[in-house]
Amino acid sequence: MKREQQLIEKLKNRGSLEKKYLELDFSECDFSDIDLSGLDFSDLDLRVTYFNNCNLAQCNFQRANLAYAKFINCNVSGANFMFANLSGVRFSGTDISNANLLGSIMINVIL
Repeated sequence: MKREQQLIEKLKNRGSLEKKYLELDFSECDFSDIDLSGLDFSDLDLRVTYFNNCNLAQCNFQRANLAYAKFINCNVSGANFMFANLSGVRFSGTDISNANLLGSIMINVIL
């Protein structure tokens, strides 16, 4: 099973936020053509992660480290990015309508 598939399964099965899941490393993962809507990515390491043609609507990225991640042709409408590190993130062809960016770090973000 691909690393990405294993991580998503663990993420889907986490109930309340447990310390062991904070240690999941999603950095440099490659997600393409997948529906991840509504998942809780809060507090996770998602540095340099590539999302291509993904549905991420209503996802929770609160306090996540998304530095240099790429969102290409994705739907992140209604997602929560409060206090997330979005430094160097690229949103290309991505719907960010109604996303909550309050308190997020947005240095060199490409919209």
